[in-house]
Amino acid sequence: MQVFLSSTYRDLIEHRRRVADAIDRLGHRILRMETFGARPEEATAASLSDVDACDIFIGVYGHRYGLIPEGSSFSITELEFDHACEKGKPILAFIVDLDYDCPEDGIEAEPEKSRLGG
Repeated sequence: MQVFLSSTYRDLIEHRRRVADAIDRLGHRILRMETFGARPEEATAASLSDVDACDIFIGVYGHRYGLIPEGSSFSITELEFDHACEKGKPILAFIVDLDYDCPEDGIEAEPEKSRLGG
């Protein structure tokens, strides 16, 4: 089974590592940005292509909205989630507890400009 792991990166490095380790222990192939390597397509297209190829989508969400690519109104993380929904992929979504002691740089710098939390 191929599993796509989606989340923001800088704030959830340890969470991503632990999820990837668990998926690996189960014997599944994990698709995630850390292993994209060099590709002819840009990052968003590469991500969505891997979402297409996955059997299940796992999203881990914290205090950051994520990178909004030039020309888009949405972060890559949101685009991945929306694409998985559109493709009817099974989704497991995990939200980091709001009381989690997140490093200062792991919290959105300008929350009023973020699409987080409305």
